[in-house]
Amino acid sequence: MTKLGLLKQRRQGQSLVEFALAIPFLLVVTVAIIYFGKLFYIKQTIVYAAQEAASICARTPNLQDPGVRDFIRGFDTSGTATNGNSVINSILGSANLLSQGNTGNLPNGASIQILPWDSDGSPESTTPPGTVSVRVVWPFSLFGNAQNNSSFGGQALTIAMTPTPQDNPVSFSFFTMSEKATVTPEVYEQGATP
Repeated sequence: MTKLGLLKQRRQGQSLVEFALAIPFLLVVTVAIIYFGKLFYIKQTIVYAAQEAASICARTPNLQDPGVRDFIRGFDTSGTATNGNSVINSILGSANLLSQGNTGNLPNGASIQILPWDSDGSPESTTPPGTVSVRVVWPFSLFGNAQNNSSFGGQALTIAMTPTPQDNPVSFSFFTMSEKATVTPEVYEQGATP
């Protein structure tokens, strides 16, 4: 083999080694873009849903009635769809976040609370006196929808940057996010003092 042929083989081998070393970094960057893109998309969607629902709650009388709250929410307290025309159901459906994409029930672990009536007693479920809040709790999952949170064990996606097990891998976790919007009611109940 000539010197030129040997030099060409060495360059090809060097390129292959460099590419093999760069693959984990390229994979982490790609997954990070997808992860944070989906995270921000879902977070903005649930913020918008909470704000719009709170705005409607501010103008709706008889919120102490569970049927009225279910109608506004579009779901009952177990997450089953009851009103496909509600603003929350429409927003979550248009973002393809429901169990069947743009229709269906809330995914497992998701809830919509109209506070103070639906409070679960947690500090996040408290609302200042004289106000109404809408709290949307949503499970975040990188792959698939949150209905099936079993992708990669349901806990996190980890990518090892080096082949040695003692090095810490990069982890993209799945978690539950929560957003709350609070408003002052615009509708006063009959007989109440303003």
